[in-house]
Amino acid sequence: MTVADRFWSKVQCLPGPCWLWTGTRQHNGYGRILVDGRMRQAHRVSYELTFGPVPAGLQVCHKCDNPPCVNPDHLFVGTQSDNLFDQGRKGRNALQVDPSRSVLAQRRREMNDGKRECALCKLFRGERRRALARSGA
Repeated sequence: MTVADRFWSKVQCLPGPCWLWTGTRQHNGYGRILVDGRMRQAHRVSYELTFGPVPAGLQVCHKCDNPPCVNPDHLFVGTQSDNLFDQGRKGRNALQVDPSRSVLAQRRREMNDGKRECALCKLFRGERRRALARSGA
């Protein structure tokens, strides 16, 4: 049986928009499948089977924010920053869900002037600056 046959046999296409992974899942809901002796993320394999290899250094992200979804139409390729921006835009990052339990909140650091700043806020500010510099604004 090919990887594609094995993969698609573990996908449940419901009447709704998401196609759910019915195989092995991680504790966070993301699907896993064994490919060439390695455990791989199911949504990444779905993307690769449909669109081809993921460029080096990029991630496969969900538009639908549903970890077990493997619908290729719900997946996009982006950087980790793209994924964090997408989460933040949708109100899904750890700081917006429960600031007291956030790993980012625990990693706050002292700035030179004594003010505190979360790592995610610093990342967003840096990305905005770089985007403005690229656009020439």
